[in-house]
Amino acid sequence: MSESPNRLDRIATVSQKIAAACGIFMMLLPAGLAVYVFGFFELLSYHPHIAPMDIPEDGLSPLSGAAVYAAMLVGTVPPLFALSHLRQLFSGYATGAVFTVAAARHLKVVASALIAMVLIRPVSGILISLAISIDLPPGGRALVVTFGSTEIWIGLAGVMVLVTAWIMGEAATMAEENKSFV
Repeated sequence: MSESPNRLDRIATVSQKIAAACGIFMMLLPAGLAVYVFGFFELLSYHPHIAPMDIPEDGLSPLSGAAVYAAMLVGTVPPLFALSHLRQLFSGYATGAVFTVAAARHLKVVASALIAMVLIRPVSGILISLAISIDLPPGGRALVVTFGSTEIWIGLAGVMVLVTAWIMGEAATMAEENKSFV
């Protein structure tokens, strides 16, 4: 039994929009971080990696600001990689490539990126605290390491998506093998 064309058309339409949104987010994430770090210094004090630190009231030096931006960019590598593969996944869905080995592979990469986010967030936090500390006098410097329930939930979501992708990949491989016999 096949899906009705109307349902497949809706999947294709939504998938095209999601793929486009992923592409936009890929461009906005680094640019948004730059605006956040360089344009809204006062909001940085609320960042979970920065809040425990005494940061200068008059703002960051150019060196410290650039170092904070670079440290935050480190934390965006897994999400950017995930967005890239989500974009490819939904582009495939838009063309009807739904239950395919390639779709399962893209899901596995997204899952791996989620798991990598769990591992890289504490590293990014350490780098951010070091970057903030560049210009602080002794006694004002701090090394901040954070790990909390957010990382646990992201990791669990990553594992769930990884197992789902694995199952989907096995099913797609079996379907391709069955097609070759018919």
